[in-house]
Amino acid sequence: MDEDFSIIPITESEYNEWIVTSNNNYILEMIRGGKAKEEAEKNAYDDFHKLLPNGLQTEHHFIYSIRVSDKLVGTLWFGIKGPESNRKAYIYDIIIDEDQRGKGYGKKTLKFLEEEAKKLGLHHIGLHVFGHNKIARELYEKLGYEAKSLWLEKNLNENN
Repeated sequence: MDEDFSIIPITESEYNEWIVTSNNNYILEMIRGGKAKEEAEKNAYDDFHKLLPNGLQTEHHFIYSIRVSDKLVGTLWFGIKGPESNRKAYIYDIIIDEDQRGKGYGKKTLKFLEEEAKKLGLHHIGLHVFGHNKIARELYEKLGYEAKSLWLEKNLNENN
């Protein structure tokens, strides 16, 4: 693995590209998860505007670029959620470029997040992962993440 791995706050120009990519990825994940295209697009629009009303300046939200040899290979977005007595880091989005996956960058990013969460005085890290994203689920489980609830659905339009 490349030793020139770094995670730094995202720049304004990177943010402008990231928001489009992240929004599009979120829409595709929701569609793969069973939502209609129009519903997924509306949900993505509503979620991003609600969560990041002030873009990079939105309080309690942190967006980073993941770099190898100063080349952007991914992004991390997390926020702080929960009541003061039980605040947690919440992963909204991790993107590792497809050609960079399988090199340990996701694991390193999650380790970075653990350290950042501790610095912020947080005691937990939470996230939502779509059921069809088996690679991500396996990574989270290897790193000690546990399912706290499951939402199940059966597609009646497929042959059973």
